[in-house]
Amino acid sequence: MTRFSVTVDVEEDLPGLVPRSFLGVDEGLPRLLGLLDELRIPADFFFLSSIVRARPELTRAIADGGFGIGNHGLDHEFLCAKSPARQQSDIVESTKVLESITGERPLMFRAPGFSADSTTLGILDRLGYSIDSSVLPGRFVRRLRLFSVYDHRGAPTEPFHPHAEGPRAPRLRLLEIPVTENPLRPGAPLGLGALNYFGETRLVEVVRKTATNNVLFLVHPWELIDVDRVYPSLPMGYANGCSADLEPLRRFLLAIKGSVQIASLDAIAAEHGST
Repeated sequence: MTRFSVTVDVEEDLPGLVPRSFLGVDEGLPRLLGLLDELRIPADFFFLSSIVRARPELTRAIADGGFGIGNHGLDHEFLCAKSPARQQSDIVESTKVLESITGERPLMFRAPGFSADSTTLGILDRLGYSIDSSVLPGRFVRRLRLFSVYDHRGAPTEPFHPHAEGPRAPRLRLLEIPVTENPLRPGAPLGLGALNYFGETRLVEVVRKTATNNVLFLVHPWELIDVDRVYPSLPMGYANGCSADLEPLRRFLLAIKGSVQIASLDAIAAEHGST
């Protein structure tokens, strides 16, 4: 049976596109938590340091609620575009920020914008992280259309132990659990944005027809609000991918619940002998 995991990147509203705002975290996230509690669905939350610092009570409450807690980085800039030394210092600092509020050292990581490369994964492994979920197969980013920032095309779609610095290097202890690509929009994640845009009927069909053993469903807090109400100048694509109405998400989760095994990332890792 396919394993299905809900993962949440707890970050500011549309980082880099709108002025700094926490409406998704303040308005949308509490309603998502209520829905998860109602349906008894586990989830893993990856916190950006700015959210931890600005909303420590919320961060602590989610951790105390028994959800999986992961690190989403110090800021929302592309991590692998930084030098190895800067990557390490950013990860070390963001780890300390999260640990200072939750009381536990995070062991899961997701790079902002899926911006992890082999250097990033090697650093995470050396720092004691056991799970990374930054790789989105099919996703690649270039600058000036010439210089590759990262390229996840051809990456495995199932959990794997990556090589540190290339295929001939030893494999890491770190387990990579890839984000699931949306087949309706290659290179984009399967998640709430896709559900809001394409509708629950099509997303249920996508999940039921998936060829992968593990489906990661990605949620951003800003997808839980009507962003066009606050930011009317955003392109319609963003507005169509965001909604304060959680009924489609409720119907979607109820529709797939009987055909998938809802699992946390820790449970997936345990099946791979990685916890």
